[in-house]
Amino acid sequence: MYISMKVYFEQSGGLVGRGAHASVDSDSLQAEEASKLHGLIKDANFFELPSQLPAPSHGADYLEYKITIEANNDKKHSIKTTDLTMPPNVGPLVRYLRQKAVKNPLR
Repeated sequence: MYISMKVYFEQSGGLVGRGAHASVDSDSLQAEEASKLHGLIKDANFFELPSQLPAPSHGADYLEYKITIEANNDKKHSIKTTDLTMPPNVGPLVRYLRQKAVKNPLR
């Protein structure tokens, strides 16, 4: 049995300045999809990551990501990272959430 989780994802920045966001509730997913999400979170060591990952030392058109996960066991954790400084183990989780994201212009 998996812990119920709510995942909030925000993407901002980039060349065209468009953002994207997603909210995923593991309870609303099919069992296989929920298992995949839990695996991505576990593989990312999400709850052990620092809240603020290093900012890029150069570049202006990078994407920024904020991910917040609330678990029903009273765990809540947020991280901020960029596509330039993201740890490799976080990449698969970000790619999954980007597929779930709704694009919106940030103006």
